[in-house]
Amino acid sequence: MSNYNEKTGIRFGYISSNLLDSDIVDELMSNGIDIYYQEYMKEMEELHGDDFDEYRASDDYYQEEPIIEGKLEGVTYSSSWLGGALNFFIIESSVIVNRALCSPCVPNAGDLGTEGGFECYGVPIAWLREG
Repeated sequence: MSNYNEKTGIRFGYISSNLLDSDIVDELMSNGIDIYYQEYMKEMEELHGDDFDEYRASDDYYQEEPIIEGKLEGVTYSSSWLGGALNFFIIESSVIVNRALCSPCVPNAGDLGTEGGFECYGVPIAWLREG
């Protein structure tokens, strides 16, 4: 089984950025670690060796769909992209909700936009977009 927390056995929640307050989305994307950037910089350091500091000054890294991992207000998350749309895995949280399962694109994760009977990690109510 994938998309669950191996320590707790609870399913990850999966939520569209459209369901979240835009300020929260900005915080999630700016406060975490860009995994692709970390991998890129490691490759560049290996490639440029002693000249890495000079290269770093002219860093031209760009990723249209970055994978950001982090923790905000006690919620551990990772960004995800489906068809160009920004979503988030909720990997661990003090909020536990019952939701429907996601489509086959995100097997076993709980769809935080749909009520259902499967226990998964959720987000604080204050994170949700009003209306």
